[in-house]
Amino acid sequence: MEVEDDRHWNNFRESLNTDLTVDENTPLEIFWDLEIYAKAKTDLIEEIAERAKQEKKIASALSIIEKKWKQVNFIRVPLELKDGTIETVKMDDEEIEVLEDH
Repeated sequence: MEVEDDRHWNNFRESLNTDLTVDENTPLEIFWDLEIYAKAKTDLIEEIAERAKQEKKIASALSIIEKKWKQVNFIRVPLELKDGTIETVKMDDEEIEVLEDH
């Protein structure tokens, strides 16, 4: 089983005190022997799975935000001050709304 990030599998292995490596040839008997059906272990597995699901959601949202920011076009706007002019940047109002939505 290929995953981008083994943190959750490592957490699973550490919590169950095993060095189990899961792939397509892993027999289900191993999970039975680890007693993952026990209430304490099922709660632990559910917690790890829920954390992984939430982190995936966050990573997906961050990816969308990153793509949106890469598309933002800043407009250079001179700002007149009494001592001179400085250049500022401005975003289109529509782009601001899109970014605020995410």
